[in-house]
Amino acid sequence: MIVINLGAAIYYYTKHIGDFNNKTRHLTRVERSLFSDAIELYYDTEKPLIQDIKKLSRLLLANTEEEKASLKLILEEFFTLKKDGYHNKRCNEEIIKYQQFIEKQSRAGKASAQRRLNASSTKSNQCSTNHTPLPSIPITKEKKKTKEKDINFQKFWDSYPNKTGRQAALASWKNHKPILADVLKALEWQKKSDQWEADNGKFIPNPSTYLNQGRWQDEPSEQISNVAKQEPDWRTSAEGIEKMGNTLDLKRLPDEDLKDFRTRIIGELDENRTH
Repeated sequence: MIVINLGAAIYYYTKHIGDFNNKTRHLTRVERSLFSDAIELYYDTEKPLIQDIKKLSRLLLANTEEEKASLKLILEEFFTLKKDGYHNKRCNEEIIKYQQFIEKQSRAGKASAQRRLNASSTKSNQCSTNHTPLPSIPITKEKKKTKEKDINFQKFWDSYPNKTGRQAALASWKNHKPILADVLKALEWQKKSDQWEADNGKFIPNPSTYLNQGRWQDEPSEQISNVAKQEPDWRTSAEGIEKMGNTLDLKRLPDEDLKDFRTRIIGELDENRTH
C-alpha cells in the first residue's frame, strides 16, 4: 500500500499495490503510466474525467498518437462514460469518504470554536461584574504556628516590665522558643523580687538578655525567699539594709554610704539568683 500526496483537494489517496498490479499487469508501460495519471487527476479535481478527449489528452500529457490511443484504451476498460464525464467506481467511493470526513471535521471545528467563544464570553462577563468575592486563602499550619508564636511573644512583652529592644527580644524569643506559661510564672515572682524593684527597676535586665540567659528558668533561693518574707521592706530603712547585708554575709565598708551598700546587696541577690 502506498499513500500518495496530491497537495490539492484530496491531499492523499491510498494506492494498493497488489490490486493495481493485478488490474494493470496486462497493460503496456505507457498505458499503466496514463492510468496512474488519470486516477490522480480524478482525485485532484474530485470530479469525473472530462469527455473531451483532446482536452483530456493535453491534461494527461498524452501527446503522441501512441499515448492518445493508450488513453482511449484505459478509458474504455476502467471508466464508465456518463453525461458529466468518465466515472471510476473506486475513485467515486474514495471521494465520498473523503468529503464525509471533511464535513465531519468541519462540524467538529465549528463546535469547538463555539465552545471557546462561549467560554471566553462567560469569562469576560465574570470579570466585568466584579461582584464575585475572592475565595479566602486557608491559613497553613506553618503560618498558624508563626502567628501563635507572635501572639505568645506579645503576651510576654506585655508582662515584662522593661520595654527596651523589642525587635531584639522578638528575635531571641524566636530563637529560644520558650514555653509561655513557664515564662509568665517566673515573671510573677521576679517582678516582686528585691532586685527588680530596686531603684525603680534599674536592675531589670533587657528582655533580650533575659531570654538569651534563660532567666525564666531561675528559681528564687530559699534564703532570699525567707528574707523577703521576714523583711519585705528592708530597702526602706538603714536597719533593714544592715540586716539584709548580715544575712548575705556582707559588711558595709568604712567609706561606703548606705545607698551604695544597698546597691551592692541587690547585686549580690541578683548573683545568687543566677547560680
